[in-house]
Amino acid sequence: MVLMKLLAVPVVILVLLAGFLTTNPTVAGFFDQMKDKFFSFAKIEPPVGRSIEFSVSLGRHNPITFDRSVPMNITIRGKASVLLQNGRIDADDGVKLVDYRGYGSVSDTLTLNGTYESLESSGLTLGRGKAWVWSDFSSLEITNLRIKIINTTDVAGSLTLKNSSTQFYGSIEIFEPLGTFDFNGTGLAIRGTTQKISIPSIGINIG
Repeated sequence: MVLMKLLAVPVVILVLLAGFLTTNPTVAGFFDQMKDKFFSFAKIEPPVGRSIEFSVSLGRHNPITFDRSVPMNITIRGKASVLLQNGRIDADDGVKLVDYRGYGSVSDTLTLNGTYESLESSGLTLGRGKAWVWSDFSSLEITNLRIKIINTTDVAGSLTLKNSSTQFYGSIEIFEPLGTFDFNGTGLAIRGTTQKISIPSIGINIG
């Protein structure tokens, strides 16, 4: 009986103390702030998904490099040299690489160093292998290519969003574009999705 009384005393004190703390404006406000801070730290923000469908045509582009483990299809039109593990191909009418993975650099020439599932050139088809490719292509198409950013200044171009096209001249930034890249001479056309597009000269800042 004595033990029960001893246990009851601190319980009553805790109840009274809790009532005081929650009714006292200063103390209650302090606990509310701490609660908000705790839950703001504990809260996990959901990822922001941005998929802006677009197409753009640019009169020129800066050198583009990539190194991807995701398969891409690459179609080269024009002269190309392919160095294989056990030989070499010099093609006048282009090369197609299916499910290419690896490094690439595109300026006025193309350099590739990676693997492929199949390679087609001049009626010849090769199975899986590794290759180093160099080409001063007349045109080039790469599908399923993603790069970090397109950042070009003093360029003329055309941007299409939701079937509405806009001509522009100035600077353009396209963040994380993914899609089909068509290179033709010094020009570049892209069809795909992106996280953000900025063209200050015409007031476009999406994403």
